[in-house]
Amino acid sequence: MVEETFEMRPDAKWYVFIETDSYLFLPPLTKYLSHFEASKPLYMGSGINIDGTDFAHGGSGYVLSHVAMNKLLGPDQPRGLASRWDSRVEGLCCGGHALGVALKEKDIHSLPPLFNGYKPSTFTYGPDNH
Repeated sequence: MVEETFEMRPDAKWYVFIETDSYLFLPPLTKYLSHFEASKPLYMGSGINIDGTDFAHGGSGYVLSHVAMNKLLGPDQPRGLASRWDSRVEGLCCGGHALGVALKEKDIHSLPPLFNGYKPSTFTYGPDNH
């Protein structure tokens, strides 16, 4: 999905991925992303760690900057990233984990700022919370 998205829009400033059972409010996300530089290799989402690899899980969505996508899939990179991963995904929990490993191999580690994957009704609010 990431590779196909890049092929379709190689010049996008931001790449936003979200599961089909999640809802995205685009105007606030657009405003939020305006505070960051797509010219840096940014990878943002709700991070988890498995086997020493930080990655954003797809349920809360994740965002890759233009530079991060180019470091992963750009013209200077070998073609066919997804097909090269066919033999490597066994033992990984999910596609997000595989993407996290691939990004880590390209020295892209930045997960914060985080997207929250919890329902707002479960948040605790106060001076020291959220």
